[in-house]
Amino acid sequence: MSGNRTDESHDKKRRFPRAASVNTLLVTAVDGEPLDEFLKTHSVGRGGCGFDCPQELAVGSTLDLMIGLRPVAFQVIARVVYCRPSDDGFEVGCEFLDLGVPEQRLIDAVVAAHRRDAASAERGASARL
Repeated sequence: MSGNRTDESHDKKRRFPRAASVNTLLVTAVDGEPLDEFLKTHSVGRGGCGFDCPQELAVGSTLDLMIGLRPVAFQVIARVVYCRPSDDGFEVGCEFLDLGVPEQRLIDAVVAAHRRDAASAERGASARL
């Protein structure tokens, strides 16, 4: 894998915070061409998600995605923002183009839970010092 994907300096550039979150991802099409590739996200936020892909995806490509974010799965159209080589193929970052309100709320809950867990872990580490 390439580096720390939840790097604070990178997060400050984002409009929407992301959380480290491993979820099933189905890329059904790239620029309208069928793909049907099952992958895993490594981060998710209201603005988009990050995932590893065995093949390179062109920046600007449109993706048809199905994301399994328990307890539901939802479809979303996304655009590739970056695609860079990694140990396992390519690390891809994409932005969501048509995320509905229910999906926004679901993702917000995931991000909030991640932040609570991180804060709790940090407090636990401080208490042990």
